[in-house]
Amino acid sequence: MNCYIRADANEIIGIGHLVRTEILADELSGRGFDVTFLCKTIPEKFCQKILLKGYRVEMVPLLGKELPYITEVILNSDQNVLVVDSDIEEFYTEEFQRTIRRNNIRLMMITFYNQYHYYADVVLNQNIMALSQTYDSEVYTQKLLGPQYVILKAEYQKISKNLSHYKNKLDGKTVLLTFGGIDEPDRTSFVYKSLIKTLHSPAKIIIVLGAMYKYKADLEKIIEISPIKTEVYQDTPQMPYLLAEANIVFNSGGLTVWESGALGALNIIMGYSEREKIGGLYAGENGYAIYLGSKQDYSVQSLADTIDTILCQNNQKYISKLSECIDVYGVNKVADVIENIL
Repeated sequence: MNCYIRADANEIIGIGHLVRTEILADELSGRGFDVTFLCKTIPEKFCQKILLKGYRVEMVPLLGKELPYITEVILNSDQNVLVVDSDIEEFYTEEFQRTIRRNNIRLMMITFYNQYHYYADVVLNQNIMALSQTYDSEVYTQKLLGPQYVILKAEYQKISKNLSHYKNKLDGKTVLLTFGGIDEPDRTSFVYKSLIKTLHSPAKIIIVLGAMYKYKADLEKIIEISPIKTEVYQDTPQMPYLLAEANIVFNSGGLTVWESGALGALNIIMGYSEREKIGGLYAGENGYAIYLGSKQDYSVQSLADTIDTILCQNNQKYISKLSECIDVYGVNKVADVIENIL
């Protein structure tokens, strides 16, 4: 069985597409699939990580339509599946999806969008807002909608069974800051400076930086004069265990929402990309998380005042509502569906 994954990562779109599909690749590989990543752009460090796992990486030509290349590179057999996790317009066309299937290739689209008609075998949108959306598709298309299909690392299954063992025993709150692989507007430093100014400061702050974060030197200068105990990690494999320790997680509204939500933390979202803003606003309006809006909506002091208000209120309703709709075994469900369509 062969799984081809079409996903990219770069400074504009971040690394979320590749992170998510790498987790899926790990699950499928454990079930006997041969995995090949098809990428136009991929950071060298991430590429080496994938190669070390035994997966192949094929570079897609930067120019021209991708359909001829993809149909040519996929092996001629009757057990091929193509997983597309991308916003590139071509992948959402009838021509692309129908042609892939006519070439005896099963197709799964990992998407954020419901404005298209889907001809794929499977459509996956793991976001909460998918539960209230309608997806136009062919009658054979299976729709995997909502956080019960969220793709999380296996560590979250283990930790969720014994969460009290991991929670920090410090008096007061443990706050974790993480804003994706790049954090172009540097929300990390901004929120950290605001936390220092709060009247109800957390006992401990954990900062997890992405591999492509470029403001670390400036951040370290702020931490040097901070009165709050602070730990900094970058591109760390310990993320599940750090999230398990946290009571509150400031994030951009991506994968971290589901990771921290599954482990009983309060999500406070500050968006940047259009996707983050849409998802964050929906989560906030529907009681799954607290949505702050964007960095430009605040000064350091006004954000500190807002955080003080949040820290003084009972936020259990947000934590409970989010955790109840997340299935830490979502990746297993998705892999089951992929196996069954071959």
